[in-house]
Amino acid sequence: MGMYGSFLCMIILFSIACNSSSSSTPTTDTVAATVDSPAKPTAAPLVNMSGYLNILYIDAATFIDLKDSLRRKITFRFFLKTPDSLTLSGWSNDSTNQRYPSQPPKPNITLWVGGNSVYEVKSGTYFGNLVLYNKNIRSILKKIRTENAKYVLFVPLDPANNYGQVTYEIHVGTADPHTLKWSDLASFAPTGDQTNPSPPKGAFN
Repeated sequence: MGMYGSFLCMIILFSIACNSSSSSTPTTDTVAATVDSPAKPTAAPLVNMSGYLNILYIDAATFIDLKDSLRRKITFRFFLKTPDSLTLSGWSNDSTNQRYPSQPPKPNITLWVGGNSVYEVKSGTYFGNLVLYNKNIRSILKKIRTENAKYVLFVPLDPANNYGQVTYEIHVGTADPHTLKWSDLASFAPTGDQTNPSPPKGAFN
């Protein structure tokens, strides 16, 4: 075969070996193309509360019936009836009692959802416990009798004026508040009482 023939055979064998090696090892681009990147999870909203705070209410007869179970205050907690229906449930309790029962009792009162307020639910809004103290309750009961009221309204105050906390002032009246418009609030009499947010007003003074 001679030196030239031997040299030619070596070139052919080296070329075959290189081709075999390159075909068995995929390039970086090939590896990247065949590996599926994990999909990033989409964060779902905890609740759908886009919109405005509602006027909440209860019939006066139900509120009057509370006097038999009242002690020192009513503590309200926010209650989500549906993803877009936020209201308050309240428990009559003694402010000096620090024990939490193993089976909490049912609320003494749950408010109904009325028309919209003009205050939007947005970032920076706090939803905490709210309290009506005994002196407030007695004041509201007196106003119900004076006005011969059929309903007790919990009217939202502007959270921007309360450090972002949602709280309510109490009105009483006779008009059906189910579809009450904000502009119709003048037909209800303010009691001068408000729910006290937690932390309470004056806590930072």
